[in-house]
Amino acid sequence: MSKDDGSDAARTRRQVDNAVCWLQKRYFTEEVIAKRFNESAAHLFKVNKNDRNSRR
Repeated sequence: MSKDDGSDAARTRRQVDNAVCWLQKRYFTEEVIAKRFNESAAHLFKVNKNDRNSRR
C-alpha cells in the first residue's frame, strides 16, 4: 500500500515538475520574443522618424 502511495506521489511530483518547467520555458520564450519585438519596433520607429526628417 505504502509502495503504491509512494509511486503515485512520485508521479504527481514529476507531473508538477514538468508543468512548472513547461510554464517557465513558455514564459521565458514569450518574454524574449516581446523584448525582441520591442527592440525592432523601436528601431523601425527611429528609422521612420529619420526618414521623415530627411524628407523635409
